[in-house]
Amino acid sequence: MIRSVLAAAGLCLGAVLPAAALTLAPGDTLDSADYFDFGEVATSDADWYGTHLGSFSASANVTRDGFDGYEVVTGLYDVDAELSVDVYDGGSATTTFAYGFLATDNGLFGTNGALGYTVSGFADYTVEIGWSIAGFPYVPFISRSADGDTVTVEYFDPLDALNPIETLLLRVDAPAFALTGTGTAAISIDSFGTYAEPLSGLPAPAPVPLPPAGLALACGLAVLAGARRRCRA
Repeated sequence: MIRSVLAAAGLCLGAVLPAAALTLAPGDTLDSADYFDFGEVATSDADWYGTHLGSFSASANVTRDGFDGYEVVTGLYDVDAELSVDVYDGGSATTTFAYGFLATDNGLFGTNGALGYTVSGFADYTVEIGWSIAGFPYVPFISRSADGDTVTVEYFDPLDALNPIETLLLRVDAPAFALTGTGTAAISIDSFGTYAEPLSGLPAPAPVPLPPAGLALACGLAVLAGARRRCRA
């Protein structure tokens, strides 16, 4: 009910408010009002959807036995959560990570699904947020950890969707990516609580290598540090 009301409000606001990206600074949290303010990013926008660099995914599952009202049933609760990621070269030394969130309640008993996701590997980068919406927005809360490394997406109620309801776009000031990112899927099981299941092998901004002069400077500083330690000994 909450989702439907906010979704309808978002469509009305979207007709009068210009689309604009938001920068998510370390320690910041965006609520549903912010979500509607920055609007939708068109898939034709080359500043976000430039050259497609690759598609990746990671998934998790939680299965629990449960009581169906008559007996204990093995595997009564069975929930899959998946995070799909498309990576784009946005030009001007930026990379866009496009996240699709999916979850499937295979047990169909109770209210189960994914209550949220985290993605990590963004420390020391500027992160801009955008959305490509397929239908009504699901209206999550979005936050970034104080150290800037982790972005968290939280839902009002458990997500149970075979197809992404919307795509979250994170555009960062990094010219390349690497499969060094990690994350979690918060899988909610009725009567049992929420399980933070790990996700690995996700794309994340790749550190920019030092130029030769910078590398030589770093090596020189390391040598000096070593000499200083020897002198103290």
